[in-house]
Amino acid sequence: MFPAPESAIFNVTAQNITNFRRFSTEQQKSKYIDLLSKEPKVINNEENIASRAYKLYLRKQKFPQDPISRRCFNYDKLIDLAKKWND
Repeated sequence: MFPAPESAIFNVTAQNITNFRRFSTEQQKSKYIDLLSKEPKVINNEENIASRAYKLYLRKQKFPQDPISRRCFNYDKLIDLAKKWND
């Protein structure tokens, strides 16, 4: 996750989801809606998400060429860029 301006945040519901994403089948749409309904439970468990984020950060540091690591932001670089931005 990363910060976003308020103007870029939209409330996505099962009723308006097709305004934001296209699906090739109704089954695909249904599965995606099920996934979205499960996400808040995981996100609201802050201890769980913080722990997993830290493990992912360590994995990125230790194994930068790992397939999962390559899909992740380099947080150290982001921190450096944020410091430069503030200066």
